[in-house]
Amino acid sequence: MRRLPICLLFVASFATAANAQSAQSSYSFLTCRQYPHELASGQVGPSPVNTHVMAAKLTYLEAIQQGYEVALDKFDGFAREFEPGWGTAQLPPAWTRFVVLPKADKWERVSEVVDWFCQKEENANVRVVEAVRAIVENTWKSSADSQSVVTTDERVDRIVRRSCRTLEQSTSNAFVQGFGDGNAYFWMLVREQLSKTPLAGPDPADEERYKQVLAARVALHRDMFSPLSAGRPLTDDLNVFCGQPFNQEVPVSLVIAAVVMRAKGMDAAQMGLEAFYCKHLPTYWHQGREIKARACAGFTFVGSTPPILDKPFGLIVSVRNDSEKPFEVDWNQWSLSWADKKGQLHSKGALDPEKVAKSIRRRSMIAAALAGFGAGLNAGMPRTATVYGPQGIQTVTVNPPPGAASAATRQAAEPYVQAGTTMSDTIIEVSLMRTTLMPRQYVVAVVFFEKPKAPTYTLSFTMADHPKVSIKLGDQH
Repeated sequence: MRRLPICLLFVASFATAANAQSAQSSYSFLTCRQYPHELASGQVGPSPVNTHVMAAKLTYLEAIQQGYEVALDKFDGFAREFEPGWGTAQLPPAWTRFVVLPKADKWERVSEVVDWFCQKEENANVRVVEAVRAIVENTWKSSADSQSVVTTDERVDRIVRRSCRTLEQSTSNAFVQGFGDGNAYFWMLVREQLSKTPLAGPDPADEERYKQVLAARVALHRDMFSPLSAGRPLTDDLNVFCGQPFNQEVPVSLVIAAVVMRAKGMDAAQMGLEAFYCKHLPTYWHQGREIKARACAGFTFVGSTPPILDKPFGLIVSVRNDSEKPFEVDWNQWSLSWADKKGQLHSKGALDPEKVAKSIRRRSMIAAALAGFGAGLNAGMPRTATVYGPQGIQTVTVNPPPGAASAATRQAAEPYVQAGTTMSDTIIEVSLMRTTLMPRQYVVAVVFFEKPKAPTYTLSFTMADHPKVSIKLGDQH
């Protein structure tokens, strides 16, 4: 096996110097003192010849590259918010490959040099990621692609390809540590770069605003893998998520970001996961009603427009169980969102059908009371008549018979009471209420919402252990 063409003294000097200059962070990088025995989830001893440790080391090194490239891709996204095409151009070109191994090389050879470096006592407190950077940089210098830059397409392809299907539970702890080290290392470098290097942009006047916003983003992301307040290791959540059959194609980078955000109490409902769970089914029409559906992992959900009712605003929905296990659906799993004329997004959860029915009954009782009061008042009023006779013209007052006012009140109120009772009963009968769906069963029902203040709106449905899935409805013409 050919050795890496590398100056080992350069590795030691570079890694030690970079380690000393790095800024304070609450993130804890893996050091040579901990490498490699802390990577194997406590299942094996520290011997470097142990098969499990060997697998953990390679997983850790590959994950450093994955975490770094995910952070680099995120940086590109931040920059594009300011100007199309303005991204990694703001960074030194070599940054695209700091810990990214050339295609022709293997992490096994990098691992040999890391082992040699970390076995030296004087390097015990050096971050492993710093040693990896030095080794990889020297590898690029001796590579046939020494002048090339890693493209965005190459980076994204690697990120997506590393899915739950490729993650071994026995080395997931090593992957999490490596991913975190690579991710945090990139943001540490960006923070240092912001403090000492002017940023060339399309508009120099935007430089200070760009630096301020980017610095805030860096501060948010650099400590993403700091100790979590949830009280349980990140690896546990990762293994639970990736252990689900329908999660096998989800990129591990998205899974890690989602479980970290969830553990920190942040909203991780979407995280770009929906595309890996669902596909749109062809739209079709039935009796003048447009039907849209999405087939997702374990279920299919359907929405239709126009609404079946306008007041209250009710949409016909359907859910089918395509899995092998029963699950429950209920009205509170649905929401409706829309954008107003200013582009501001509004989102409302579904209305409790029992409260909707109660509100209808209450309104009908108010209408009945008003109608009965008016009818009773009118029926109870004395009537006057003008009589023409031999004795001249006389005005006669006629009092209503006993009970006339009460009868008129009941008669006027009854249609409103009946209509309200019928409507409220119908609401309960057609509404989606808590329902257990066995495999291959489906339910069709109505879900009620606050009426959206826009012609188009998005109907969303959330299943346990799944991201929110959505269908756009409304006036599409």
